Amino acid sequence: MADRTKIIDVLETAYTSVTRVPRTLTGSESLRDDLDVNSVSLLELFSKIEEELDIVLFENMELPDVQTVDDLVVLISTELDTPADRTA
Repeated sequence: MADRTKIIDVLETAYTSVTRVPRTLTGSESLRDDLDVNSVSLLELFSKIEEELDIVLFENMELPDVQTVDDLVVLISTELDTPADRTA
């Protein structure tokens, strides 16, 4: 499994870049309720994470069902452990 600390660091950097608000993330925060991430901000956040980690988090414009920072950590960790086939 991918290093949770590294993933959280990437998330914090991406979150700060998107919202312009530095914040320490713990995991249990709701993306929408606690961090005020709307669907547009979530797309920006995913884009920054994908770019930083060279992974694909969503395809065909369908956002994965992530509610919390922990959900996003699990999604990223899974993708880092089993990267998508980029040749298809």
